[in-house]
Amino acid sequence: MGDSIQDHLIEAIGMHQAPVRVVPFLDNILQGNTSPDLRDKEAFWLAEQASDHLKISMPSVSDDLTDLRKEAVFALTQSDDDGVPLLIHIAQTHSNVQVRAQAIFWFGQHADHPEVIKVLKRLALE
Repeated sequence: MGDSIQDHLIEAIGMHQAPVRVVPFLDNILQGNTSPDLRDKEAFWLAEQASDHLKISMPSVSDDLTDLRKEAVFALTQSDDDGVPLLIHIAQTHSNVQVRAQAIFWFGQHADHPEVIKVLKRLALE
C-alpha cells in the first residue's frame, strides 16, 4: 500500500473485523472518491472483508482438487476484465469455500468493473 494518510486510514479500516461497520464506511469512501489508486485499495479491503466473512461462516477442506481449482481461478485473472463475470459467478456459487474466497480476492482487484463493488459489499455482509 502507499504512504499517504488516506492509504493508512483505508488499510486500518479494512483490517477491522466488523464487516457491518467497515463495509458501509468503505462504500461511502468509494462513492465519493474518483482516485483510481484509492478505489483499488478500498476494493481490495472490501474483498478481504468478504473473503474473511466467507471463511469464518463456512468450514472447508483443502485437497489437490481444491488447489487445482484455485489455480484455475487465478488463470481467469489473467484475462483482464473478461474473466470478472466468471470470477463473480464462482464467488457466489462454488461449493468449495476456499475456491470462492480465492475468486473474491481476485475479482476484488478489478475495482473499475461495474459489478465488482456491488457484489463485494453484498458478500461481505451476507
